[in-house]
Amino acid sequence: RTSAAVNTPKMGDLNLQGTAIVEKDNSGDILWTWIYPALEEDLKTVVLRKLELSNDEPLTDVKTVWGHFKGTWYYATEAPLSALKSNLDKIASFAIVSTSSVFNPELYLAYNRICMDEYAKSGNATVLVRLHLELFTKGSAGSALTASAFDARKAYVLTPIKEIITQFGMEAILLYTALLLKKRVAVYAPDKADLLKFVRTLPQFVFLRLNWNIVRPWVHLEDDELADLREAPYVAGFTDREVENRQDLYDVFVSVPGASVSIASHAADAFALGKVHKEIAMYMTQAAENETVSNLDIIKELVSRTKELLGGLEKLADPNTGKVAAAAIRERKMQASLQTFLINLASAENMLQL
Repeated sequence: RTSAAVNTPKMGDLNLQGTAIVEKDNSGDILWTWIYPALEEDLKTVVLRKLELSNDEPLTDVKTVWGHFKGTWYYATEAPLSALKSNLDKIASFAIVSTSSVFNPELYLAYNRICMDEYAKSGNATVLVRLHLELFTKGSAGSALTASAFDARKAYVLTPIKEIITQFGMEAILLYTALLLKKRVAVYAPDKADLLKFVRTLPQFVFLRLNWNIVRPWVHLEDDELADLREAPYVAGFTDREVENRQDLYDVFVSVPGASVSIASHAADAFALGKVHKEIAMYMTQAAENETVSNLDIIKELVSRTKELLGGLEKLADPNTGKVAAAAIRERKMQASLQTFLINLASAENMLQL
C-alpha cells in the first residue's frame, strides 16, 4: 500500500483547458481580449495579480509565471511589443495564458510562446483556436512543438533536490518530515524565479505520492488566494516576508534566503526527531555532497525509506480494517519520539484507528 493514488499524468495526457490573451493598451488599460473556450472570473483576477504588465512600470522583455489556484494550473507568458516581431498597434504589451489540470510548466510555456509569436505576427486571435485544438487533440502545436518531448513525469524531477539539501544541510530532514506528515508549509523567497524553482522541488522529498497538486507556487496575502489554502497539506510560496507573522497559515516556515526552517509552536510536537530521522538526515547530507550520487538516486532512496516506514505501519494494522491503533504503536519498544512520529504518520496516511 502507498499513498500515491493521485492522478499521474503520462506522456500525451495534456488536458489543455483554456487559452487566453490579455492586452495592455498604450493608455495603460488592461483587458482580457480573447478567451477560448472559457476562464473563471476568480482565476482571471488571480492571474492578473501575477502579471508584470499589471504594474505601472512598462515591460522590457519576455516574462513567464505559472501557478495553481482552485485545482487549475495556469501558465502565463507576457512581453512588450518591442521584444517581438509584431504587426500589432495600439497596445504596449500582451500576455498569453494557458490553463490545465496538469503540472508541466515547460510544455505550456513553450505552447504560450508559439501562440505569442503567431498572434504578434498576424494580429488574428482565431489562429490560436487552431493551435489550441492541435495541442489538445494531436499533442502538437504547429511544427515547432511536440508534447511527447515534454513528458509530465520529467517536469517533476527537472529541478535538483540536491541543491535544497546542500543549502539546508541537516535541516532538510524537517522538510522531509513536514511533507511526509502532510503539514502546511509556507516558503518565503523575495525573488519570484527562486521561489518557483524551490517550491516545485519540495514534493520530490515524498516522490512516492506523486502529488504536485499540493503546490501553490506564488501566493499573495489576499483573501481569495488564502481561501484556497484552507485544506492541508500544501506547499505555498510567498514573496511577502509578512507571511512569517501569519502562523495561522503554516505549520512550517521556510526562508530560502536564510536557508532556515522554523516550526510553528502549535506544530512542534509532531517534529520530535529520533533515530530514524537522524539516519535519513545523514544519508541526505552525505549524498548531496557526493558527486557520484544523482538527484534521481536521492529521490529513489527516499522513496525506498518512505516505503519502509509505511510498511512498518502496515504490519501493525488490523488486517480487517487496515487501521493502526495508537496503542499498538505504543506497545512496541521504541523511542517515545518514534512512537509519536509513527502515530502522526498513520494519521497523515488515514491509517490511524480513532
